[in-house]
Amino acid sequence: PFQIKDLELEMTSGGKVISGRFIPETDAKNLFLGVPELGEKYNPSFRIKEQVGKKETVDRMLAFAVDAPLGVVEARTNLVVRMREVDGPVSQLAEQR
Repeated sequence: PFQIKDLELEMTSGGKVISGRFIPETDAKNLFLGVPELGEKYNPSFRIKEQVGKKETVDRMLAFAVDAPLGVVEARTNLVVRMREVDGPVSQLAEQR
């Protein structure tokens, strides 16, 4: 099974690498309720230690907090989410701009 040990977010903006902090499901729900500009939260957040079976498919969201002004986030040149599994492998999702 696929089981996440931890999640990391890094983005580059203005030549600087900025890290984000993973926001767990309870806090993500409150975030979407408190910030209507985010829209509706359609899917549950991926949970640390949640298991996904070999032939199973799930649709999840990830939320991260970034200590940077909105303009810096919008000016990013890339964004990478790393998912470290409990047994070692690391998967990576990357946005290129």
